[in-house]
Amino acid sequence: MFYYDQSNIDSFSVKESNSKLSIPTIDLAGIHDDPVLRDEVVRKVQYASEKWGFFQVTNHGIPTHALDEMIKGICRFHQQDAKVRKEYYTREFTKKVVYLSNFTLYQDPSADWRDTIGFFMAPHPPKVEELPAICSDIVIETQKK
Repeated sequence: MFYYDQSNIDSFSVKESNSKLSIPTIDLAGIHDDPVLRDEVVRKVQYASEKWGFFQVTNHGIPTHALDEMIKGICRFHQQDAKVRKEYYTREFTKKVVYLSNFTLYQDPSADWRDTIGFFMAPHPPKVEELPAICSDIVIETQKK
């Protein structure tokens, strides 16, 4: 499952021409005031998600210190003993807190080992007691922004 044919690996190598690519950036400024701008931003998110798989968001209103604290909280979660993290392990995406490895395990041609924790916040965020205690405070604070 962790084997990937060498000929396929070569196709993923970074070439000089690819090194000048830039991450799609989506500016959220004004989307609450202008429905036309909001529709444009929705189209940009859709395009970036489909074609790139990721994007950078600017003017989202979340303070930098809150984002830094979120990163620290997630690091604290991953630094805990495996027995503690295991309480949140699931592949059941109806749960509000999901901790798993290899998100696309049964879909990709090969497996990556990447531990991931996700919080499904919309439309109804998890209750405080559903969140990992080690990072619940920052998850709640960021959700309020």
